[in-house]
Amino acid sequence: MMKGTLALFQNLRTLFHYFGRAGWGRSKEQEILSLMLLGHGNKAIGIEKNVMADTVKKHRAQIMAKMEVNSLAELLSLCKDSLRGTS
Repeated sequence: MMKGTLALFQNLRTLFHYFGRAGWGRSKEQEILSLMLLGHGNKAIGIEKNVMADTVKKHRAQIMAKMEVNSLAELLSLCKDSLRGTS
């Protein structure tokens, strides 16, 4: 895992619980979400996870749909606010 990913990955459980989605997402989706939140693009995530960038793109779309957001900026804002408990 990339530096900083482990702590973020652990915080994702809190995030999913906050949104009433405990147990949400397969492990791969959670890993991709953590890398997305760290600012990595499809190609970098694909290299890290040993998958094609198009596969990452599909996972990103599924994540965005499940989190009910339309943009990465909206997802980042939602996650940041939720982890701080301000949402």
